[in-house]
Amino acid sequence: MRSKMNGKLSLCLLLCVLSVLLLMGCDGGNATQAEDVSPAEVVTPLREDSGVEAPVAVGDAVAPADVTNESGANDLLAVVEGTGVLSIDGVVSDGEYSHSAAVARMTIHWSNDAETLHMALVAPGTGYVAVGFDPVNRKMGANYILGWVDEKGATLRDHIGTRGNLHEPDTALGGTDDLIEFAGTEAEQQTTIEFAIPLDSGDAFDRPLVPGGRYVLHAAYHRSRDDDFSVHTGWGIGELTLDAIP
Repeated sequence: MRSKMNGKLSLCLLLCVLSVLLLMGCDGGNATQAEDVSPAEVVTPLREDSGVEAPVAVGDAVAPADVTNESGANDLLAVVEGTGVLSIDGVVSDGEYSHSAAVARMTIHWSNDAETLHMALVAPGTGYVAVGFDPVNRKMGANYILGWVDEKGATLRDHIGTRGNLHEPDTALGGTDDLIEFAGTEAEQQTTIEFAIPLDSGDAFDRPLVPGGRYVLHAAYHRSRDDDFSVHTGWGIGELTLDAIP
């Protein structure tokens, strides 16, 4: 009789130990799932969620990296050249710019002289558009120009890539906003932003561009949001080649 009772007690103790272990395992799993995540991990401006990393470049000749848009397809098109009269009015005329290329469903137009870069960004949708020049690593060090068009007109901002996937206004870091002029329009679910910036602003938060140089270019847009922090709808990498000036 005592032997049977001891067996039952041993079995009960074993079941209790197993129950405690199972409860500890469940609590541990819940604790992992409930772990706090910082806002920066959830939403980062213009995050490279395509998985494509920008090549390291500081004005050197580089080959364009893969380009990813919202459908996941590559769509970097050949540069189209034209000649025309530049006008920063939010409308791109045929042949207005010397060069045009498509990156991530956006069309980017540009021309330059010895001192100034003129550029137009045309993107699907009614949200923000953005372009970045010459990153050192991922977004770090790149000169970003981003903006949108709403009922108040066009808004454009001068940012710098700071760390990881983040970027901040130059003015917030003690730099200057070096946009010379800009304009923008929205029509038929399409946003167009035109702007001019100095090739070398002298601002410590702007990377200088040199006529004849080739630079990595980031491009991004959002279908509907007018801000500078929402994760983009489409994103890609291209190449900016500036005309050499005699």
